[in-house]
Amino acid sequence: MNGVALGEGRGALIMGSPLNALRWFVKSMMSRGLTVEEGQFVMLGSIVETKWLEAGDFAEVEIDALGSVSLAVE
Repeated sequence: MNGVALGEGRGALIMGSPLNALRWFVKSMMSRGLTVEEGQFVMLGSIVETKWLEAGDFAEVEIDALGSVSLAVE
């Protein structure tokens, strides 16, 4: 954020793999009689601390194998 690296993490920190967390979530939903529909978006959490942006901030996030995204807040 603003040219300073504030955190990093690995997906393996989420129950060994984000897919393990997703599997647990789907099974938990099913045990309650609920379903996860095809195409539904599921957030599994975060492996880095949340940072709140303010006017003038510039943030960039990079994820291996997915690429990067940046945002300038006006």
